[in-house]
Amino acid sequence: MSGRGFRALALAVLLPGCALLPDAPHDTVIRGPREALEAFRLLGRIAVLRGNDRVSAGIAWRHDGGSDEIVLSGPLGQGIARLSAGPAGATLETAERRRQEAADVDALAERLFGAPLPVSGMARWVVGRAAKGSPTRLDDMRRPAVLVEDGWTIEFEQFETALPDALPVRLRAQRDGIEVRLIIDSWESFP
Repeated sequence: MSGRGFRALALAVLLPGCALLPDAPHDTVIRGPREALEAFRLLGRIAVLRGNDRVSAGIAWRHDGGSDEIVLSGPLGQGIARLSAGPAGATLETAERRRQEAADVDALAERLFGAPLPVSGMARWVVGRAAKGSPTRLDDMRRPAVLVEDGWTIEFEQFETALPDALPVRLRAQRDGIEVRLIIDSWESFP
């Protein structure tokens, strides 16, 4: 996708003048230890930056093992896009009822943003886990501070509490001039 296509997507996702990821209170539902968390729902805000281009949106993400449903919304909560992924492939549906399909969620993310995004790895990253063997630097509480995976550098900027099993609430992933910022306002786990 050209820079023009990225900007067109940004305009579709954003209303001009929206703030980029302001702080918000955190609300967490009781769950198991971070390392065992396999199914979750989170609500928050996501921003993707590439050069001078920015796209930001609200995000509601439900992850359940082999499937994901990610809903992006505008600043007033209106739905912009729904991304569904599972073993059979991935589908993107926009508010204009346009539909795209791909073999996996990463292929759709690349079509959408014109560059590969870490969508498949983010299910681990948002709970503070790396793939086996990925370099990880821990903080004083033995939580991940920085991890490197598939060329991405993921920085864990804030956790919900000072406890060792606390979940991340602010993280940043960077690779090849692309930056993804995620602020998580609430977490919920389920069996």
